[in-house]
Amino acid sequence: EDTFEISQPDSLFALINSNANSSCYNNILSGELGAIAIGGTAPYTYSWSNGADSTSIVNVGAGYYSVTISDSNGCFAMASDTIVKDTFPIAGFEPLGAHCINDDSISLGGGSPLGGSYFGSHVFNGAFATSSSLSGQFEVYYVYQDANGCADTASSFIQIDSIPIVSFDSLPVACVNIGALPLSYGSPMGGVYFGNGVVGDTFYPTITDTGSFELGYYVTTEGGCSDTAYQAIVVSEYPALTYFEVNALCGNALPVFLTSGIPSGGTHFGEGVTNGMFNPSSTGIGNTVVGYFYEHICGVDTAFDTLNILPFPSIDVDESFGICINDSAYIEANETYHSYLWNRSDTSQTHLVLGADLGIGSTNRQLIVSNEQGCSDSTVFTLVVSDTQQISISDTAICLDQELYLAAPSGGNLTYTWSNGNVSQEILAYDGSLTRPEPRTLGLEVINAEGCISQDSIQISVIDCDTLRPEGYFTVYPNPSNEKFTLELYLAYDQEITAVVYDVSGKILDQQVLALARGKNWVDYTTERFGAGVIIIRFSLDDRVLATRVVIL
Repeated sequence: EDTFEISQPDSLFALINSNANSSCYNNILSGELGAIAIGGTAPYTYSWSNGADSTSIVNVGAGYYSVTISDSNGCFAMASDTIVKDTFPIAGFEPLGAHCINDDSISLGGGSPLGGSYFGSHVFNGAFATSSSLSGQFEVYYVYQDANGCADTASSFIQIDSIPIVSFDSLPVACVNIGALPLSYGSPMGGVYFGNGVVGDTFYPTITDTGSFELGYYVTTEGGCSDTAYQAIVVSEYPALTYFEVNALCGNALPVFLTSGIPSGGTHFGEGVTNGMFNPSSTGIGNTVVGYFYEHICGVDTAFDTLNILPFPSIDVDESFGICINDSAYIEANETYHSYLWNRSDTSQTHLVLGADLGIGSTNRQLIVSNEQGCSDSTVFTLVVSDTQQISISDTAICLDQELYLAAPSGGNLTYTWSNGNVSQEILAYDGSLTRPEPRTLGLEVINAEGCISQDSIQISVIDCDTLRPEGYFTVYPNPSNEKFTLELYLAYDQEITAVVYDVSGKILDQQVLALARGKNWVDYTTERFGAGVIIIRFSLDDRVLATRVVIL
C-alpha cells in the first residue's frame, strides 16, 4: 500500500512598501513602491497594475498601484498602495518696515516657516547692511526648503530712510498781548514743535511773558531718522523803543547814517534827516531833535534824541603863494585854535618853510586845526618855489689908463641895480681916469619876474700896469661878455703865440697865430661865433701854458 505525504505550505501574503512619494515638481517622476512576499513557496512572480513585473517600481507618478504576487504552487496574493505627490511649502515674509540710515546692520526676521534663509541686495548672513549713502526701498527675499527638497520664496520690502534736513525759519516778534501765534515755520512739514509756551502747533506768549525764548522743531521719519532745528522768538510788550544816537557832532562833519533805533527797521525823522541820514551842516550850531518812529504788530511808538551840533573852526589860508629858493617864509593860521598840524609834523601856530628845503617847483602842504570841542578843519595850499637869476662876475684887475665894462646876465623881466646907482644891464665900471692905483668894489643885485633877488660883487684892482705887470700877465674883459671881449697880454719881447679857444668839452672853436710886440698887446674877439656858455682861451708862453675861462651871455 502506497503512502503519500501531503504538506500544506504557509499561506501567501503580499505587502507593498512605499519607498518615496512623487516629487512636488510636476515634471519630475520620483515615486517608488516595493512588493514583499510573505509565506507561500518561492520563486515568486510579480504583476503590477502599471504592467511592471519587477519586485519594485520606481520613478512613477502619484496614483493608485496594485501588485499580484504568485508563488510556485500557483498561489497568489494581492496588495495595493497609493503614491502621494509631495506638496510645496508656503513661504511667508512679514513686512520689514522702515529703518534709519544710521542704524547698525539690521537683523532680518519674519520669514516663515522657520528655518529658511534671507537673500537679496545688501543682505549678508541674515542681516541687511546699511551705509551712510544708502537710502530708499529695497526688496529682500526669504526661501524655505522642506525635507523633501520642496521650496518656496517670499519677499518683503525694507525702507531705509535718510536723515531729514530740518530748518526753522525766523520767527516774528510776538506780542505779549496777542493770544496765540500759529507755528508753521518748520520744514519739512509734519514735525513737532516744542519749547516754553508751545502747545501743539501754537506758541502762546501769555505763558512765557516777555523776553527771548528758544523754540525747537524736530522731524522723525517712519524709520526713526530725526533732526532738530532751533529758533529764538522774542516776546515783546508794546514797542518800547530805545534810541541812542551820537549825542554830539561837529557842524562840518559828513552826513551820518542813523542806525541806533531799537528795534531796527523804523523810520528816522527831523530837521537835517533825509532817507535815514543826518546832515549836521543843514541844522546850524546848537541842539536839534531827531525822532525815531517804529510800527509793528504790537503797536506804534516814537522815541526822540537831542543832538548837539558843535561849532567848528574855519581855516583862512591863501590857496597858493610863492617863495624864492634862497628865501624863507612864515605861514600863520589866521586864528587861535586848540591844536595845529602842518603837513603831519609841525604843531605850532606859525609854520616856517625854507625854499632850499622844498626845492624848485610846486609843493602841496596841509594844515589841520582843531578846537577845544575836537572839531577840525583842513586845507591844502600850494607853495611855488622859484629860482633866482644866476650871477657870475669875477674879481679882476685893470690898468690905470684902461676902461672896464661889466655886463649882468640878460633875460626877460630882469631888473638890475649896481652899487654905483646904475640900473642898466651893461655898465662902464671904470673909465681909466685914475692917476694912481686903488682897489674898487662894485655890487650887483638882480631881481627876476618872480621877485627873487640874487646878489654878487666884484673886486676891481686898478694898477699901474707899466711898473707892476710881469712877463705873461694877461686879462680878459668884460667877463662875462655879451657881444665882444678883449684879451690883454704883456710880453717881454716880440714873439708869435698861438691862441686856441675851446668849449668845455674840449672842442676847438677858434685858433689863431698872433704876432705880438714887446709890452701891452690887445686881441679882440666877437662872441657871436661862440654862442652862449663858457669858453676857454689857452696859449703857450715860453715854458708856460696860460689859460682862462670866459662866460658868454
